Amino acid sequence: MSNLTLLIPAKFESESLPIFLEELKNYDYKKLVVLEKNDLKTIDSIKNFQEVEILHQNQTGYGNALIEGINYVKTDLFCIINADGSMNPNELDGMLKEINNNNLDIVFGSRYMKNAGSDDDDIITS
Repeated sequence: MSNLTLLIPAKFESESLPIFLEELKNYDYKKLVVLEKNDLKTIDSIKNFQEVEILHQNQTGYGNALIEGINYVKTDLFCIINADGSMNPNELDGMLKEINNNNLDIVFGSRYMKNAGSDDDDIITS
């Protein structure tokens, strides 16, 4: 398994998260879903994904999910990737190559780069 953890903060993602996790089955990365323990519908929706680890937040909110998730990660590398499937996991290999080939500590992906985009952008978010 790769030395990369996909850090997936989730909140009320019972519909999209299982679809996204199904897509991630083809990737040999650790998968860590961080969510509030009272989000039972989302937790129940992913219970059959054996390769996914769930971390229940001690506090609430997106920022806290990131902090607790980052503090929990045991691999050398992690990638924050949204539970709603708005990020393309096909970009992960290229990002890892950038890190490894150029001895980098951090790489950012952006939907606002040339030849990039997102179906969920509207006039306000773009």
